[in-house]
Amino acid sequence: MSSSARPDANHTHAALLDAGEALLASDANFSMGAVARRAGVSRQAVYLHFDDRFALLDAIVKRAISQSGADTVRARLLDAPTADGALELLVEATVAIASRHGALERAVRDVVASDAGLSARWAARPGRGEVMRTVAQRLHDEGRLRPALDVPSAARALRTLTAGDVCIGLFDIASREEVAAMLLRAVRAAVCR
Repeated sequence: MSSSARPDANHTHAALLDAGEALLASDANFSMGAVARRAGVSRQAVYLHFDDRFALLDAIVKRAISQSGADTVRARLLDAPTADGALELLVEATVAIASRHGALERAVRDVVASDAGLSARWAARPGRGEVMRTVAQRLHDEGRLRPALDVPSAARALRTLTAGDVCIGLFDIASREEVAAMLLRAVRAAVCR
């Protein structure tokens, strides 16, 4: 096969991400074979791009975060001059992701929960948990953390209060801006002095 006749690897990669996201949105079986069929490629082609379901799910989530603009907010969060500023940016990023990709987040969580091995790997991956710990640590270091909380407890509270399902539920009753304001008030009340 000539190089001009070969499918473009970037196109195939994007097609696999699109197919995986479509399967997640449809509540269909999320397997490497199903993704291959949906993308119109061989199962082997999926494995040329992704080692396993974990890698594929991770790539889908990372693309969604990038598309929502939340990755730039997270970068700004780490550079925020104060812990309060970091907390505001955390809520902003959470609302941005949930407003654009909340259903995807829920579908990924369901797939991960259905496989114990995948669940353990997913829980150990870097990302959201690290951001929560960073914000909680900054609140602690600046004397803004509620005295009864330690950093791990505050990070768990932040993760729970800013979960995608919380935002999605609030979108049913309020605008995106109102949801952000409500979440920020709730988070401050829960973890800040």
